[in-house]
Amino acid sequence: MPKFPLEVCRSLMASMDISVAGSLDLEQFYILWKKVIAGTCIFSALHKEKIDRIAGDQLAAALQSAGLPVDDFLVRLAQVRYGDPDGFLSYPDFICCLLKLQSLTEKFQAADPTGSGEVTLNYRQWLLLAVFS
Repeated sequence: MPKFPLEVCRSLMASMDISVAGSLDLEQFYILWKKVIAGTCIFSALHKEKIDRIAGDQLAAALQSAGLPVDDFLVRLAQVRYGDPDGFLSYPDFICCLLKLQSLTEKFQAADPTGSGEVTLNYRQWLLLAVFS
């Protein structure tokens, strides 16, 4: 079973820590755990070669199966940010990527209740998204 590096753990926690408390309550942890399990199922279904990483061309299908809106730009961003030099994502990196994208998508949708595709952020809101989420 692969281990999650400390930075991945921090990122996963931040994806659920909406109050910026530096910790999760039991309900937040439960939701995080359910998301990790769902991501694990997606990862397991896609890495058919039984190696501990998925290819970049599998990433779009993985993100789509999680209900995320996906295009080539997003897949490339995810590969560059979370993948190795060849564009492969390990299990911990995939989980981190998936939960980060889910968190950002949820926050964007909450800030865009009309579905216009645009949001306005002040500096503090931007910092929260850029640094902490």
